[in-house]
Amino acid sequence: MDASINESEDERKYVSLNVMRDGDCAAIVRICDALGNATRMEILRYLQRPPFIFSVPELAKALKIPITTLIFHLDKMAAAEIVTVAYKSTKRGAVRLVQRRMKSLGIELINLTTGYASGHHRALAMGIDKKSPPLL
Repeated sequence: MDASINESEDERKYVSLNVMRDGDCAAIVRICDALGNATRMEILRYLQRPPFIFSVPELAKALKIPITTLIFHLDKMAAAEIVTVAYKSTKRGAVRLVQRRMKSLGIELINLTTGYASGHHRALAMGIDKKSPPLL
């Protein structure tokens, strides 16, 4: 995992995953697991704000959560490569900085060989799956 902080918002990654592409499923599971928590979603939402880079104490204060709780969630998000956590030396010691790693994330349910959603995925996209409510 790269532990450097990008100063430019334009240097973030664009990530596109597809459930039908070999190798993408593990990444999709890791990312969904990391984002499948309300606190982590709040962290990600907060990281959308300029200056896009925050210290751990200022992020914890803004979100009104303990630093230990924030670090727990950041570790999960960093493992899924959603955020970057890096240390910066200052006169008072090291400061842990956080920024989002992705500019955009897309997860496609399209069959890459035919260009169409297959069976169950097509039914889900159309909102006609009898087991779950419509997506739209």
